[in-house]
Amino acid sequence: MSTTSEEQAINLAWPQDVNILRRLVRGTKGEIWAFAAVDDDSAIYNVGSTELIREFDDGAVRAIAVSSDEKRIAVGFDDGSVNIYTDGALKSCFAAPYREGLLRDLKFHPRYPYWLAVASEQETELINIETEETVKSEAFLKDEVMTAQNGSGTRSIEFHVHSDNKVIMTTLSLDGRLCYWDVSGKPEDWCLLHCEKSRCITKEDLSEVLGADPWDRACRVSHASLSNYMVSVLPGETFVQLRRVDGTSVDDCSGIDVEHTESIVIALVRGQQVVTSGRDGSLILWNLKLDENQRPVVALEKKLAQFESAPTDLLWEGDKLYVALSNGAVKVLSMPAQQIEVVRENNATAKSTAKVVVAESAPAKADDFDDDDVDFTHQPTRNPFIDDEAADDDDDDEGLDNNPHANGDDEYDSDTSPRKAADYDDDDVDDMDDGDYPLQQAPVMFGAKLPKPQAPFGPSATPIDLAHRILCWNHIGTAVWHRGEDDIRDSVDITFTDSAFSRPMRFTDTAGFILGSLGEDGGIFCTDIAQSDDNDDPDNQEVAEVVAGFRMDVTKATLKKKKSGAGSTIYFHRFESLGSLRDKDWYLTLPDGERAVGCATGEGWAAVITSRRFLRIFSSGGNQGGVIWLDGEPVTVAGRGRFVSVFYHRCAPLPDGTQKLDYLVYDAISNKTVAKGPLSCLCTGSSLSWVGFMNDFSLLAFDTSGMLSMLASRCGDAISNPGCWEWVPILDTVGLRKSSDDSHWPITAIDGKLVCVPLKGGVQYPDATRRPVTAALGFRLPLVKGELSTANALEELSIRADFSLCQKKVMNEISAAEENFEEEYVALSAQVDKVVLKLFAEIVQTGKVDRALDLVDRLRLEKSYELAIKLSAGHHKLANLIEDAKEDKFGRAFADSPEYFTREEDDVIESQRRITPDARPVKRAIVNDSTQGARQVRNRQVY
Repeated sequence: MSTTSEEQAINLAWPQDVNILRRLVRGTKGEIWAFAAVDDDSAIYNVGSTELIREFDDGAVRAIAVSSDEKRIAVGFDDGSVNIYTDGALKSCFAAPYREGLLRDLKFHPRYPYWLAVASEQETELINIETEETVKSEAFLKDEVMTAQNGSGTRSIEFHVHSDNKVIMTTLSLDGRLCYWDVSGKPEDWCLLHCEKSRCITKEDLSEVLGADPWDRACRVSHASLSNYMVSVLPGETFVQLRRVDGTSVDDCSGIDVEHTESIVIALVRGQQVVTSGRDGSLILWNLKLDENQRPVVALEKKLAQFESAPTDLLWEGDKLYVALSNGAVKVLSMPAQQIEVVRENNATAKSTAKVVVAESAPAKADDFDDDDVDFTHQPTRNPFIDDEAADDDDDDEGLDNNPHANGDDEYDSDTSPRKAADYDDDDVDDMDDGDYPLQQAPVMFGAKLPKPQAPFGPSATPIDLAHRILCWNHIGTAVWHRGEDDIRDSVDITFTDSAFSRPMRFTDTAGFILGSLGEDGGIFCTDIAQSDDNDDPDNQEVAEVVAGFRMDVTKATLKKKKSGAGSTIYFHRFESLGSLRDKDWYLTLPDGERAVGCATGEGWAAVITSRRFLRIFSSGGNQGGVIWLDGEPVTVAGRGRFVSVFYHRCAPLPDGTQKLDYLVYDAISNKTVAKGPLSCLCTGSSLSWVGFMNDFSLLAFDTSGMLSMLASRCGDAISNPGCWEWVPILDTVGLRKSSDDSHWPITAIDGKLVCVPLKGGVQYPDATRRPVTAALGFRLPLVKGELSTANALEELSIRADFSLCQKKVMNEISAAEENFEEEYVALSAQVDKVVLKLFAEIVQTGKVDRALDLVDRLRLEKSYELAIKLSAGHHKLANLIEDAKEDKFGRAFADSPEYFTREEDDVIESQRRITPDARPVKRAIVNDSTQGARQVRNRQVY
């Protein structure tokens, strides 16, 4: 290692010579603590004495935070638990609720030491840790952070007390986005100020589970106050990224000075000095100031050190800079005394500013948890934008920051004087110029209220707060849940679309099912997670959360027998069994805290999507299969035959409310991904309302605007490339409505028709107690109507038939179920070509020979080309061009070939000549579930 500063090495008894994430934190009594965020080390070390402070039995330590008054210590562990120590030491404690996902960071609020920010790879929120009761009941910003970060988890959290006494919290998401939050006043008023549209860190943190390195997880943001501005210093690039926050906007002021050969991991601000560490192991000192345009800039001061291993954490305490390297070494560098420029506003005049230069010569005071050298911990709350009379109340407000309860009932009111508008110009006149905005409007101007991500839902299911609700209605039948009254228990009725398939059945619901789905082998049903008895108050039940039909307290009474916090119960009700009917059904319970948010079942499998972003696959007999990570929060799931399709969030919705979702089509039998990509078929401002499979296993999606779309393959490379698929609009139901209040409630799709329930007069869903009338709407692509009205229908039919034939071929190759697919494919190709030839004849009769020639490429069989030549009688040029196209596709006639073949070879070649080469038959097929047996053909299906 080379260094230009005086350096000291410290050896700790933690894992050495292995690159892992190592953290430093200011402890109590002026101590510096260190810990390694790795599975095989669950200890905290004193850097000064190198002694072991405490070793835990709860698992690996992931994060530590100490409150500003040093009375509370929070320790987060690998399993998502957080212990709160209230004795100022690591002795007696109580536990906070478990977090979903690996814990990433803990930070105490600098003004309210009993509010703790907790960040994990799945959720982020501020919780009140004042008592064991408040830690379970008082939490804020969880949904807001999830929405602002596009569903991504959080890498790190930082607090900063700005010079106007506003407390700003920043969250850095796993995908590299930075968000600013105003957490100054009451928790009810905490809100989003600004969210960056693009990533400030281009390298995404994939989480430790998926192989993120220590430096991905070590990225932190730092802040400072310069004049009236808050300045953020960001990692992620080879140059120093800067953001200027002036109360109304966030400006990117990044320079182009590059000193690091690899990206910066940590940027630490101290007054007007910045220390950056990079993946290249270099440690560089910069000067931070404002230029003549009041924009922050950095100037290189010197290179402090070059380490053999890149740092994963920095801590600047007094004149010492502590550096934790990924290989286990801890270095302490002596830092020179610095000049810190602090700008203080004169509240009495509000017209002039005095710059006070303070030399850092004394040992550091207690940490005020921001990155500059202004000690806000021991200052009274002062606002530079209040009336002059507020200065008379300084004595009454003394110590308000350190004692939030000192102000009577309003414990969060740090200043009761009305705020004046912020004047950001440089003149001495307290006025409102162009570009100046009232201070109280800042949260609104930073960002409007963002639309929320779509909540999970079940296809063809009615809301959960009904006494009689449809759990599922699909091609198999209906599953209706009935709430019991008096001595009658809850029950589930199952009726079948094909009355000959099975008789209706009923079973008692003793668990409290909220989800259900029917498949070829049986029905799958899921409960909510078991709830704690602490929330049994009737008032709480009246205001229970209702999200997209999922009210989480409905099943509380029926789940009290289960362990509090246990996961959802999965129950599979088989229709038939080889053994005893008594033993045909099975059930499983998910791990503690894991909630089922969707379920589906098909032929030989069952699946559940959970709140942990898992897709869990089971066999229809009850054996557990694979567990797959989803790329986002799940929305819904559907299945048919051997295929299951899952839809999940890709990022936050667009400002107009359009949901941004992805889809996954998975072969549950062979455990292979069939198709995967973005759900691009949602209309502007729409959400997903229904998904399902047609009887040819084409995946369909229906949005809230009434557009039905199909996932189509154009043959080609679809088998080996799951991304070679496209969404095609196949039915717009808006034109089929008689009134703007009417809608269609999808059930299933069969043979190119959408089976649905027409709803009138603003009704949102059918009544589960009566059999509603269904309708079958034929698919129709939204093509532009041409000048040949007679050809419009044929043109639409030919395109849709081509989609269907490609889907048939792809599904056959996936399943390898039918040996005689060659003959079937030739027959289907002939039907498609027949439609194309009818269209061809219509166009030739009108004299549009160029348009007719374009249709020839859609033909598949050699015989179809010959028929097209005959239909071109009278147009010799057209006939000759078709003859050339046929020869290019199938080769010249065998009579013109000088080669000779045996009879067997001639038969093979002749069969190949009949079909277009890119559509040659394969020897695999899939069983069409609409023709499963003679009894299904004989009986009429009623939806």
